[in-house]
Amino acid sequence: MNKSTVKAIVMALSIGQNVFAKGGAASADNAAPNAADVEFAALRDVYLEKFKPLVIASEMAWWDANTTGSDEAFARRKQAQNALVELHADRARFSQLKAIKEGGKISGPRSKRELDVMFRAHLPGQSDPELLKQIIALETEVEQTFNAHRGEVDGKPLSENDIRQILSE
Repeated sequence: MNKSTVKAIVMALSIGQNVFAKGGAASADNAAPNAADVEFAALRDVYLEKFKPLVIASEMAWWDANTTGSDEAFARRKQAQNALVELHADRARFSQLKAIKEGGKISGPRSKRELDVMFRAHLPGQSDPELLKQIIALETEVEQTFNAHRGEVDGKPLSENDIRQILSE
């Protein structure tokens, strides 16, 4: 699979995962939008402009890291994950989401779901962002150690396939 194919798949998944895609609250839910719907749609659209490129960068780096094991790819993944932490640590946006959610005036089921997903994405970010970044650093280190590990036979690093071949002989 080449890089452009992976990028297309990641983009499709990120858009599919975050059903927030096209149109405002009215087109998403087939109802006339009220003030809360309009406010949420604007908040959602600004968020998505920042979220989509970050999640695509993160997932592309994840793919590269897991297929190549390169230090550079793991560093890009960590950097993108840290940027997502920063995005979700926005207390002003979280306050707006919380107020809209508690107001209970979002009219359609799709918008309600989008609001819930955004709220839950921001909730962990309301803790200490530096602690979350430390967790990301540890996760990255463990993942890198796991993905880059190669077994050794007679002091020579071998791939899993090479080891299986030796064991089958």
